[in-house]
Amino acid sequence: MANTPQLPEEVVREAVRTALDEDLQGQEDISTRAVVPEDRMAQARIFAKASGVLAGIPVALQVFRTLDPEVQVVHSLQDGTLLEEGEDILVLSGRAWGLLGAERSALNFLAKLSGIATLTREFVDQVAGTGVALLETRKTTPGLRRLE
Repeated sequence: MANTPQLPEEVVREAVRTALDEDLQGQEDISTRAVVPEDRMAQARIFAKASGVLAGIPVALQVFRTLDPEVQVVHSLQDGTLLEEGEDILVLSGRAWGLLGAERSALNFLAKLSGIATLTREFVDQVAGTGVALLETRKTTPGLRRLE
C-alpha cells in the first residue's frame, strides 16, 4: 500500500460541495424523496469493477457524510490499496436518502481518482530502475487539480 499525502479538509469539502450542487442541482434527490420513506435505513456496497489502485476514499466518505452525517462505515479500504475485480472497497450503513443521493458523486470521484492512480502506477512500473523520475502534469480537470 502506498503512502498517500493528506489533502486539506477544505479542498475535499469544496470539491464535494461543488459535485453535489451540480449533481443534485442545489436540491435534494427528489426522486428518492418521492419513493423512499425518510426513516428508511439501508446499506451501500461499492466494489471494484476492475483491478487497479484505489484512490479517493476520503473524498467519497465526505460525499456520504455531507448528505448523512450519521452514516456508518462498515468496511473501507485505504487509498493506495491494490484492488482485485469484485473486491469490496466501501460498505456503508445509513439513511437511504443520504446513500442514494451521494452514490453518483462518490462513485465519480472514486472512478476518476482510481483511474489516475492506476495509470500512474503503470507508468511508475514501466520506468522502474531506469533513473527516470515521474513528475506531474498540468493536464488536470478544472477544479479537481489538487485531488487529481
